[in-house]
Amino acid sequence: MKKETKEETGDVEKKIKLFLNNVLTNDPCVICGNRTEPGGLDFGIGKSLVCVECAKKHAPEIVEIREEALSFAKREKSMLASDIRHKINDEIYLSVEKRILRILDEACKDDGISF
Repeated sequence: MKKETKEETGDVEKKIKLFLNNVLTNDPCVICGNRTEPGGLDFGIGKSLVCVECAKKHAPEIVEIREEALSFAKREKSMLASDIRHKINDEIYLSVEKRILRILDEACKDDGISF
C-alpha cells in the first residue's frame, strides 16, 4: 500500500513554518493558546503564530535553523559596527596633510587635477 504524503492528506497547512513577520501582535499560539512573542522571524501555521515552546516540541529542527539565523545576523551587525568604528578612528587620526590633500582632490576633481 502506498504511503500518503502530507500534500495528499491535506496536512500541509498544519506544518510549522518559519516566516518574516512585520506585525507585532501578541496573538495566542494556535496550538496551545499561550502568549507568543513575535520578533520578526517567527513560527507559524498558515497565518497564525506558534509559540517557541510548541515549535520546539513539534519542529525542533526549525527552531535550530531560527537560532542559527539570528546568531548569524547578530554577528553580521557586530562586524559592521566594528568596521564603522575603525573607519571613524581612521578619520579621527588622519594626518593634517592627508586631510588637506583629500579636500584638494575633491575640490579639483572636475578639473582633472589630482594631488
